[in-house]
Amino acid sequence: MRLAFFHELLPHTAICAELFGQGLSGPARALYRLAFPGIRAIMRRDMKIDARTAQEAFEKTLVVLSRLDNLIQPGSYLVGTSFSVADLTAAALLSPVVCPPEFPYPLPAASEPFVRFRERIGHERVCEWCGFIYAKHRGRSSEVRRPQA
Repeated sequence: MRLAFFHELLPHTAICAELFGQGLSGPARALYRLAFPGIRAIMRRDMKIDARTAQEAFEKTLVVLSRLDNLIQPGSYLVGTSFSVADLTAAALLSPVVCPPEFPYPLPAASEPFVRFRERIGHERVCEWCGFIYAKHRGRSSEVRRPQA
């Protein structure tokens, strides 16, 4: 899913710079944004991101989401009747796309690549389940944030 999602996200320099530059000072964020075209090229090369690999990854993502969709019901867990590492893992992997409010870092959830990717994957029950898991078990982040300069 990461490869398919990055294929959608990487063309959007401003969104990527905002997302990947979180926690940096203003000047460092500006420098990161200027450097992002080179960073994007390195990410594409190192992660082997192109249209073909992104399509293959997207198809694999849909297969996994279909399996999850068959395993869960809203308000339930993947294994047994209580929260487990299976729920934690699946919800954590889905969270950057689902963007639950309890996710510990700000995500541009309403931005075009996030919305388009969520629409492409469908599987609303799985996305709702991820939101349920985060709402019930994540709580507020305990991250210590530095004041912005």
